[in-house]
Amino acid sequence: MFFSKHNILNYFDSIITEREYDISKADEKFFTKLIKDYDLNLNFTLLIDDALHSLKSAKRANLKTIGILNNNDKKDFIDNCDVIINSIGELNEESINNCWK
Repeated sequence: MFFSKHNILNYFDSIITEREYDISKADEKFFTKLIKDYDLNLNFTLLIDDALHSLKSAKRANLKTIGILNNNDKKDFIDNCDVIINSIGELNEESINNCWK
C-alpha cells in the first residue's frame, strides 16, 4: 500500500476510499455520511487528495484538506485547501499539522 511504502501510515487511524460508499467524493454527501458513520471528530479529520472536486466537497462538509498539486494549477486549489503540497512525497507531520494553524 502507498502509505506503508512512504512510511506515513502511522499518521492515520483509518484510510477510507469512495469504493466503500456508493457516492462520489465530488458529492458533499460522501463526506457528511462518512462523518456520521464513523462518528468523526472534525478536529482530527483530514482529506488528502489531488482531485479538485473532492477537495471542494470536503470543504463544504467542513473538513480540513491537503491538496496535492500533481501538475494541477495551484490557483484552483487555494480556496479549497488548508495546505497545498506538490506531491504526496511532501506529506509529512508538519504538513498535516499545518492544516490546523
